[in-house]
Amino acid sequence: MKVDHFLYKQNGYRVIYQGADSVEAQAIQTDHRGCRLGAWYYEGQGQALFSHVPSYARMEAPHAGVHQNIQEAVGLLGKHWENDSEIQERIYQHFEASERASEEVVQVIDRMVEERHNGR
Repeated sequence: MKVDHFLYKQNGYRVIYQGADSVEAQAIQTDHRGCRLGAWYYEGQGQALFSHVPSYARMEAPHAGVHQNIQEAVGLLGKHWENDSEIQERIYQHFEASERASEEVVQVIDRMVEERHNGR
C-alpha cells in the first residue's frame, strides 16, 4: 500500500509540469477515503487485518493531510504562480506539509505491521 501512497504524491508533483487539466490532476482529486490506500484502510485488508492494533487510528489524520495539502498546492497552480514568489512559497509549504504527513503515514503503516506481528 505504500507504493500506492507514493504514486498519489508523485501525481501531485507531476501536475506542476503536466498542468491542471492533466490526467495526473484528475488522479489526485480523490479524497483520503477514495484513493487506493483509503480503500485498503477503510474497507479492505487494512481494515480486516489491522483495525484491532493500537496504531490503526493514527493513520487517518496524516493521510487526510497528504491529500488536503497536495490538492491545495495544485489549486494554486492556476493563479499565475510562475511569476509570483508568494504563491510559489505557498505551493512549496503545502508540498512540505504533505511530505511531513506522508512520513507519518509510512511510519504508522510500519508500526501497524509491527503491532500485528507482535500480537498487540
